[in-house]
Formats: sequence, C-alpha cells, structure tokens
Amino acid sequence: MDALVSLDQAKGRTWDMIICGSSFAAMFFLRGLPRDLNVLIIEKGPLQPHERQVAEDFQGKETVTLRNSSGHEKEWVAHSIFGGNSNCW
Repeated sequence: MDALVSLDQAKGRTWDMIICGSSFAAMFFLRGLPRDLNVLIIEKGPLQPHERQVAEDFQGKETVTLRNSSGHEKEWVAHSIFGGNSNCW
C-alpha cells in the first residue's frame, strides 16, 4: 500500500477504483471495499498537520451558499484539505 503517490506515478498505474475526496464518508466507504483492490484516493486540498490548521485558522475554507426548502439562506463551510471537514472537528 502506497501512502502518497505523485501525479506521474498515479497516471502510470491502473486503478480498480478512484475515490474523490478523503473525508470521513470516503474513508468509511473505503473500509468496506475488498482489501485486494487497487484504490486511488485523490484530494484537492493539501496535507497539513492539525496543529498547523488550528494555528492558521483552518486555511482552505470554502463558503458554499445553499437555499433549502424553507427559503432561508444558510451558510455552509467546507474545508479543502486532506481529511475534509472531519479533519477540522
């Protein structure tokens, strides 16, 4: 199992499955897959230690505006970072 692969290494291999995002939900899904699959997990956010995220006020925030059925706007915040929002709890 490779921990990190470069873009060139990833392009040079064949993958049984590609998972977009490294959130808790993605990892939960990954855990249920057969162990012999060759799986690539891609993440657009950087890999940063939690201490650095806290010190820098969780850089990588993306604000997403969503209207729900009540007609009231809600502000949702997503984190583009390895581990996704679950890494920021």
